[in-house]
Amino acid sequence: MVTERAPRKQLETSQKVFDAIVTFPGRLQQAKDEGRPVVWSSILIPPELMHAMDVPVVAVEGVSAIVSMMQMSGTYCQVTEETGFSRDVCAFQRCYMGCALADPNDLFVQSVLTPPDLVVASNFCCMSSSKSFLFTVDHYKVPYYFLDTPLRTWNDVAPQEAVQYYVSQLKGLIRFLEEHGFKYDEDRLKHEIDLSRRTLLVRQEIEKYATAIPAPIAGFDGFLSPLLVSQLVDGETGLRLLEQQRDELKWRVENNVG
Repeated sequence: MVTERAPRKQLETSQKVFDAIVTFPGRLQQAKDEGRPVVWSSILIPPELMHAMDVPVVAVEGVSAIVSMMQMSGTYCQVTEETGFSRDVCAFQRCYMGCALADPNDLFVQSVLTPPDLVVASNFCCMSSSKSFLFTVDHYKVPYYFLDTPLRTWNDVAPQEAVQYYVSQLKGLIRFLEEHGFKYDEDRLKHEIDLSRRTLLVRQEIEKYATAIPAPIAGFDGFLSPLLVSQLVDGETGLRLLEQQRDELKWRVENNVG
């Protein structure tokens, strides 16, 4: 059912990326069945920390993107609006809240969204995000940690006090996760940060190849790459698939395939 409405993919690696995305919720449910808490969070909260602690995490904006990809976001945004939320609320937030509010027997929601045991809320990057996460906490009645991000009041480099404050917030998040059974490993975190650095370099290569004429990549194929990285709780798999996509684009550019 998850794959029925998806647009046609033109790159061979895009199918692999898509398969990884649509099977991701099943791995979350497996983690839940094994007794590991599933965490709802944001794609803007450092994923390296979640990966390093082996947290089964749902990046809710990614869920909204998947629902939109399946051409069903309007349905779930409407569910949220009928509950009383304004249409001025960010569509990403309205969409995933609508999934949370949907009929428990909604097979589509069951296929893309595993209910949370914990929530990591934040006010980054917008007030809609902070309010939607607190709604989620109330709706599911689960423990949560609020990662407070300093409001940007500077022009260039962040002042040291802002950096120190955010570090203290991240340390608080680590303690929260440890209290619920997860283990922090600094060497693993360094490894995940290195994976992210390498992933960003590959993304830069992909973007460079995408500027070629004729265009070697279609819009939907390009959309899948960042979504994959934000969704997989496995930085190495994400990097490997992005490298395959880069290599396929390189071949298409060199052979003038649009």
